[in-house]
Amino acid sequence: MRAGQFSANFHPDLLDAFRSRCKQKGEKYTKVLEQLATLYLQSEGSILFNHAALEPEAKSHGTTESIKAQNPLLELEKKIKRLEEQGEKTDYAIGDAFDRIMDCERVLAIGKYSKSHPSMNTSFSKS
Repeated sequence: MRAGQFSANFHPDLLDAFRSRCKQKGEKYTKVLEQLATLYLQSEGSILFNHAALEPEAKSHGTTESIKAQNPLLELEKKIKRLEEQGEKTDYAIGDAFDRIMDCERVLAIGKYSKSHPSMNTSFSKS
């Protein structure tokens, strides 16, 4: 094999569809592959995983795993989103519990609402 040449085993339907699309656009498929390789290197591989639109295409050409499932960054993003949603629920629950504690303190006249609490001892007398 000479320099700059490579051999690939594409799924036949995928290769035919790719060649047809390139031909429709008036582009040589080898040049498009070269541009894709450049983009892949520039993005350190992330270009494959940043486009949700690629997933149905990949499945239609016989790919058994979704592109998204192969990307650990997308999985981490999903986990972070779930944690943030759980955090919002936790914040709400803590806020609700705090409000209930404050209501109890007010009714029982304890804590912040205690007569001996510094904030309740306001003196309006002149010195």
